[in-house]
Amino acid sequence: MNRFLKLGIVSVLLLSISLALFLRNGRSDEITSPTGTDRDLFGKIFEIDNDLMVVGAGRDGERAKGGGAIHLFQKNNNQWQETAKLFPIVSTPFQYFALSIAHAEDRIAASGCSDRGIFEAGVVFILHQQGSLWREVQQIRTTSCINRNSVLAMQEDKLAIGLLSSRQILVYRWNGELFVEEATLTPRETRIYSITDQYARLKMVAMDNDRIVMSLEDGAGVYVFKYEDGEWVEEQKLTVLESSFSYGASIDIQNNQIIVGDPLGWTCQNADCVIGGTVYLFEWNGTSWEEVEKLQAKQPIADSWFGNSVELDRNSIVVGAPLEIAGSFGAAYQFEKCGDEWQQQARFFAGLNPRTEYAISRGWKSLSENVRSGAFEFDEVVTAVQGGYQHPLQIGIGPDIEIEDEFIYVGPTRSNINNERIIYQFPRESC
Repeated sequence: MNRFLKLGIVSVLLLSISLALFLRNGRSDEITSPTGTDRDLFGKIFEIDNDLMVVGAGRDGERAKGGGAIHLFQKNNNQWQETAKLFPIVSTPFQYFALSIAHAEDRIAASGCSDRGIFEAGVVFILHQQGSLWREVQQIRTTSCINRNSVLAMQEDKLAIGLLSSRQILVYRWNGELFVEEATLTPRETRIYSITDQYARLKMVAMDNDRIVMSLEDGAGVYVFKYEDGEWVEEQKLTVLESSFSYGASIDIQNNQIIVGDPLGWTCQNADCVIGGTVYLFEWNGTSWEEVEKLQAKQPIADSWFGNSVELDRNSIVVGAPLEIAGSFGAAYQFEKCGDEWQQQARFFAGLNPRTEYAISRGWKSLSENVRSGAFEFDEVVTAVQGGYQHPLQIGIGPDIEIEDEFIYVGPTRSNINNERIIYQFPRESC
C-alpha cells in the first residue's frame, strides 16, 4: 500500500544555498542546509547521481528529536540548490531516519530504528519518485537498528541491507513497485571473532554490478559475493599480510577493482614508523582477487585515520583522513593512475589558515608549532578562498566522499564557526 511522503519544499533563494565562492584558480562550492545545525549530522553520509545529491541528516530534529531527514539538492547552472526535505510519514524520537542511505535511479533507501528497546529493531524506508513527488512505498523490517553509515547499497534493481549483529546481508530486487527479498548472504566461516574475542559485527557494505562486498569490525574479514547462475555465492575473502584490526573500516568496488581502508595500519619511511593508515587495492585477474597496490600518504601523519573512508572512480581514488592534525581538521587525498603508476595528486582540507577557508595542496612545507593558531605553510596552494578566521578545532572533513565528473565532494566531521555542517566541493585534479 502506497504511503505519501510528507516533504517540505524549501525556498531556493540564492542566500540559502550555493554560496558561489570566488577562487584564485577555478571555483569551489559548499553545500549546506539553511535550517540545519551541527547536531543533525547533515552530510555525514551522502550520494550523488548525475545532478541529484541525496544527503542524510540522521539526527535532524524538525519533526522529532533525533527523528532524521533527507535533503535533496539539484544542480542547476553549476550550482547546487536544495529542492526538498524528506521525512518518513511518521517521525518518532531517536528514529535516526537516513543515518544510512542508498540511491539509484528513482529510488532511495534510508535506514531507521523502529524501536529503542532491548533488541533495537530496525527498518529501511523505501522512497520512490513518482512525477515530481517522492513517496514512501515500503518499509523493510530488520532485526537490528541500522544506526551507522554505509550499511545500505543500491544499484539498478538491487538493494543490499547489512545486518550489524548477525553479520549478514539481505539482498532485495525491485519488481517495479516494491523490493522483494532474494537472498541472505553470510560468510562461510561460522565462527568469526573480533580482536576482543567477541563475534565480529558487520561494518560496511558496497555493491557494483553483480558483486557485493562486506567488511566486518576489528579487521575480522572482507568478503566478496557474486551473483552467478541465478544465485549468490561467496567468491573470496580478501586478505593482506600486514593489516591491523581496523582493516575493512572502509570499502568500495567498481568494475574489477576493490579498495579496502585500514586507517590504523602502520606506515614507515626511512625506518620511521607511525600509525599513518593504508588503503589496499585489489583487482580481478580473471580467476581471483589479488592485491596490486598499497596506497599511503606521501607524508604519513600519525593517528590521522587515513583510510577511514574511500571512494573509487575509474582511475581515481580518494581517501579520507578525518582525524588528521590534532585529531580535528581532517583531510582527503586524491590518487590518480598516471600511466601504470598510482600517484598522490592532491590533498584537500578546510579551514586551516586564518585567511583561507578552503585550500588544496600537493603537500605542505611546514607546520607551525602553534597548531591552534591555524598558521600553516604550503608548498603549493592550488586554490583558495579568502575569508574570515575559523577556529581549527571547529571543522574537519573526510567521513564520506563522492567523486562525480570533474569534482570531488567531501563531507564534514563537525561544524564550522557558524554551527553548520558543510559538504565541500573541490575540483578534481589530473595527472
